Amino acid sequence: MISERFSYEHFKALGLDSPEANRLATELQGIIAEEVLADLRVLGEVVAGALRRLGHQIRESACAIDQSGGAHVGYVDASSGSERQHHRLRFDLDLTVSAGFPGYEPPERKARLP
Repeated sequence: MISERFSYEHFKALGLDSPEANRLATELQGIIAEEVLADLRVLGEVVAGALRRLGHQIRESACAIDQSGGAHVGYVDASSGSERQHHRLRFDLDLTVSAGFPGYEPPERKARLP
């Protein structure tokens, strides 16, 4: 769940582009992937439903979260057999989440630094 540990102040306290802030950003990527997985599955079911209305017997076949910021939902029509070469139609939805708290400094501020 997205919580106070992902606040601006917490990231800032860890330091711009620090290893700790980068680790927290990576953790946030996994949390975001978890948060949107249900929506990704709903969208997949919308597409699968449309394909079923066109005669395909497509069903969800895989659902996975990568804690570093990825999510995957797969659908397959295995009506001709469970072996991959017998699948009639398949589609996959893959989500990649990227997050970071970089050490960007505007050029005008850098010019003022000693």
